[in-house]
Amino acid sequence: LTAFEEALRLNYRDSANVYGQKGYALLKLERYEEALCAFNSALQVDGANSGWLYAKKGYALNQLKRYSEALDAFERAIEAGYTEKGWGYGQQGHALINIQHYNDALAALERALTLGYVNKGWTYGRKSHVLANLQRHEESSEAQKTARILGYYS
Repeated sequence: LTAFEEALRLNYRDSANVYGQKGYALLKLERYEEALCAFNSALQVDGANSGWLYAKKGYALNQLKRYSEALDAFERAIEAGYTEKGWGYGQQGHALINIQHYNDALAALERALTLGYVNKGWTYGRKSHVLANLQRHEESSEAQKTARILGYYS
């Protein structure tokens, strides 16, 4: 973090990237409010890499339980073409589950799986939860079995 601060103090030519990388480091440290500020700063400086920035901003907002704002960030990431093997859709599904929009959550989770989201066990676990809430119990049970096969236990 010190190196990022120093680069910003020296007016490094690619300050949007510095803010973005600082935000990512803060995410890894679970300092979500600070990460959110860094991503917002990066977006104000230059939105050229906006898809990645919006996706990471959405993740920080998810962690802060600010789900409506997270959904907006994920939508903007997707509009900018950032799909990263379905990661944004998986995170979008997480936010939709938390505001109880289960049909939309199911669509997002299925899209994540279609795009090859690497955290398939987690995704199938979330899908099982959604299907149970939609009273689709047989499908929920199948999704839970798949999640367990993939090493996910909720």
